[in-house]
Amino acid sequence: MAGEGCARSPASRLMSPSPPRILHVSHTSLVSGAEHSLLDLAAGLSALADVQLAAPHGDLLERARLRGISTVPVRQVDLTFKADRTALARAALDAGIAARELSASIRGGRRDVLHANSVRAALFGGPVARRHRVPLVMHVRDVLPGGLAGRAARRATAHQASRIVAISAYAARAFCDGLPAALAARVTVVDNPVDLRRFARRDAGARAAARRQLGLTEEQPVLAIVGQITAWKGHDLAVRVLAAVRARHPDAVLLVVGEVKFVSAATTLDNPSFRRDLERLAAELDLPADAVRYLGERGDVPRLLEATDLLLAPSTVEPFGRSIAEAMAVGVPALATRRGGPPEFVEHERTGWLLDPADAAGWSATALAALGDPERLARIGGAAADAARARFSCDRHAAAMFALLDAVRA
Repeated sequence: MAGEGCARSPASRLMSPSPPRILHVSHTSLVSGAEHSLLDLAAGLSALADVQLAAPHGDLLERARLRGISTVPVRQVDLTFKADRTALARAALDAGIAARELSASIRGGRRDVLHANSVRAALFGGPVARRHRVPLVMHVRDVLPGGLAGRAARRATAHQASRIVAISAYAARAFCDGLPAALAARVTVVDNPVDLRRFARRDAGARAAARRQLGLTEEQPVLAIVGQITAWKGHDLAVRVLAAVRARHPDAVLLVVGEVKFVSAATTLDNPSFRRDLERLAAELDLPADAVRYLGERGDVPRLLEATDLLLAPSTVEPFGRSIAEAMAVGVPALATRRGGPPEFVEHERTGWLLDPADAAGWSATALAALGDPERLARIGGAAADAARARFSCDRHAAAMFALLDAVRA
C-alpha cells in the first residue's frame, strides 16, 4: 500500500531545541528505488527535524502525504543526458519554472538545508540554494551516463554541494571520476535503509501462507526479480536462468515484480520495447505463458519475497541494490551482480552469490546448485537476514543523515 514504509523514528526525544528545517527535492513524481529511499528517509527524519518534500504532482507526493510528510508541488523536470536539442530546451524551461517554485519554499529563511535526491534535482535545486544562501546536500543514487553532458553535470553539482551523499562506495567512485580531489572530498557513503518491520525475517509458516495466496505449491522452485523493468536491470538474463532451471524443475516460475517506469523522451533507454522483447524471448525459449508471471507494481513485496526461493539481481551495473538488501532481510538469498554496489554488502557463498552478468551459464549453474541443496539455501538465507538486520535499519540511516544535514547548517 502507498502508506507503507519506514516509520517515524522513536528517537524524537533527541530532537534539538532548534531542529533543522530540511527541504527534500525530487525531479520526478515516479516512484522507483531512489524515491522509495527518499520516502523512508523523510519519514525517519520527521521525528528529528522539520521536513518538507518538493516534487511534481503525482505518486511520490501522494505517498508522502499519506505518511504525514509536508509537501510542495513543483514542475516536473525531465532532464536528459541525450544529445537532443529539443528535449534539452524543454528541460531548461521546466527547470527554470521548478526553480522559481522551489525558491518560494526557501524565501524568508523558512528552510535551513536543501537535500536534492538526485544529481538531476541538484541541477535546478543547486542554483536556488546558492541564491538563498542555503547549503545543498546532494544524494548520488545512480551512475550518470558517460560523455560530455554527464561529466559537466557531475562537476557543476559537485561545485554547488556542501556535502554529497553516495549510496555505495561504487556510486561514489563513479561520481568522483575526473573530479578534483577537493570536490571528491565532499562525498560521504551512507547505506540505503530497509524497513526491517515490513521486511521481517520469514519463517516456514510465512513461506507456506505466501505461496498459498499466490497459488504456488510448497515444492515449486520460485525465482523473483524486483525492480523497474529496464534493460540494465537484466530481466532478460533472469528469463534465461528460469529456462535453464525448468529443464530440471519443469514447474519453476519467475515472479517479475515491477513495471516499466520511465518512458519520457528524456529517458535514455526504450523501456517499453524492452518489455515486449522479454515476452518474445520467453516464447523463443519455449516457456509456457504462466512460467514468467508479470505482477506489476506491488505494495506487498515482503509477502512476495516470503514465497521466493532465490532473488535474481543480474543488473549490468547496480549502484546499490535495494531489492537485494530487502530480500536478505526477509531471509531470501540473492544471486546478485558483482558489478556495482552489491559486493559491498553481499558476501559470496555466505550471505548470497556474486556473479558477472555476462556469464549466463554461471548464473544458471549457480541457481540450479542452490535450489538442489535446500539446507545450504536455508543456511545462507539465515546468514543474509542476520547481515541485513545488523546494517540496514531505518533508524540507523535516519541518524546518519540527520547528523550530516544538521552539520551543514551550522
